[in-house]
Amino acid sequence: MYGFKKIREKIKYYREKRGLSQQMLAKRTFMTPQGLKKLKMVR
Repeated sequence: MYGFKKIREKIKYYREKRGLSQQMLAKRTFMTPQGLKKLKMVR
């Protein structure tokens, strides 16, 4: 599942580059913070 790890890393990189918190990113992508956390936990 190397692909999921790379996606998580890219999401984190661009989120931090724009200065967004996880909650702000979740709101902008019409997800709940819990849904975003689940996406990060996929292995």
